Amino acid sequence: MIDFTNFSFKYCNREEPSIRNMDFSVSKGEFVCIAGKSGGGKSTILRTINGLIPYFYSGEIQGEIKIKDKNWIDLSLYEKSKIAGSVFQEPMEQFFLAQVFEEVAIAPSNFEFPIDKIQKAVNSSLLKMGLEKLSRRFTHTLSSGEAQKVAIASVLTLEPDIIVLDEPSSNLSEEAMTALYDSLKELKNSGKTIIVAEHRFSYLADIPDRLIIINSGSIEYDGDPDKLNSEDFCNDFGLRYEKKLFDKKKPPCEKKNEMNINIKDLSFRYKKNLPCIWEGLNRSFFKNEITIITGKNGSGKTSFLKTLMGLLKPTKGHIYYESHNKTKKYMVMQNPDFQFFFTSVNDEINYNNHQNSDYWLERMGLSHLKCFHPLSLSGGEKQRLLLACAFSSGADVLLFDEPTSGMDGIYINLLKDAVSEEKEKNKTVLIATHDNLLMNYLDCEIMKF
Repeated sequence: MIDFTNFSFKYCNREEPSIRNMDFSVSKGEFVCIAGKSGGGKSTILRTINGLIPYFYSGEIQGEIKIKDKNWIDLSLYEKSKIAGSVFQEPMEQFFLAQVFEEVAIAPSNFEFPIDKIQKAVNSSLLKMGLEKLSRRFTHTLSSGEAQKVAIASVLTLEPDIIVLDEPSSNLSEEAMTALYDSLKELKNSGKTIIVAEHRFSYLADIPDRLIIINSGSIEYDGDPDKLNSEDFCNDFGLRYEKKLFDKKKPPCEKKNEMNINIKDLSFRYKKNLPCIWEGLNRSFFKNEITIITGKNGSGKTSFLKTLMGLLKPTKGHIYYESHNKTKKYMVMQNPDFQFFFTSVNDEINYNNHQNSDYWLERMGLSHLKCFHPLSLSGGEKQRLLLACAFSSGADVLLFDEPTSGMDGIYINLLKDAVSEEKEKNKTVLIATHDNLLMNYLDCEIMKF
């Protein structure tokens, strides 16, 4: 089905190939999980298969890739899109239209299907993904889990033989990951060839037929996916070891630290005619404290952080800071692309006189990328750049929204250490996350939505 032969690709803005001398094949109906350290070349493999390379990402190509015995690089995007469908790490980034039904219909419409065939293809895809009741919903109101399903449904309308997914679980709750598992299992059983690039593996369970580990642009392992159950194996390759994690439940304890944030009867809704996302919140957050904010997709974690940051105005209630006009806050958003303003990594981190910027770039493994445009980085590198900006900001309150998205095992450990160090500097740290691995690493309080 898919054959890479001595294939290498170097982005036009990079000195070294992102992937080099790739030699592997994927059989029809096979489910392949691609793993590896952040920036190792996983997304480049997917971009080659889905056609974004070379049409969107230009660069130097060596070797060849054949899919269904066709020279893949020479095919047009029109021809490729009938064979391979793609689901991005951030599904919202691939949405074009306002309503779910319209979004799912966009592919067959572009191929000029007759209206009756468009309706049939859309209804079939919505049914497969359990989205019939959401067909008239606005796409911007979807939770991360719902958006993921819509993205998959939009791919299925053309009935491609191959589906590639780039870190589909990155921002999903446990419940949404279970639904994703069911969707992927059904797609595999229907005979689709599926390639998933992931850092989180536990939800995939028994689905993968094969594991490929790519680091520094080369294949380091190609074999049995059950190896992910070995802690030594995961540590050797810098992967997350996701043993059975417990749900932290800590009894309330008497606070001895100095209060930094106090919220009173806080409520929020986006529009007057809509119900409150959350209401009547009363809570204090203290210096020298880490609070993990958990809850289902769409439960209000992000809107709560944005309200604390001042990006959203509460519908009711008040937020009191220890020093209202002097408390410095810094927020790392869920989608890194929304937070970059400059044309180089160096300019981005040194904006507003950030402290120890070189130290944090070095610690986050980004020193060699100082001159690169932030938007040219991999998903994990973008995430680490924002973390470096946050830790060098000198802020009293640090707010993180899904900070482990795109992170391998090595950098999750680094994040854990960095957050714990900031806490000891008398900082208040709030982290919205579904990542039980991070949650169990940290000495933290839990706030559930």
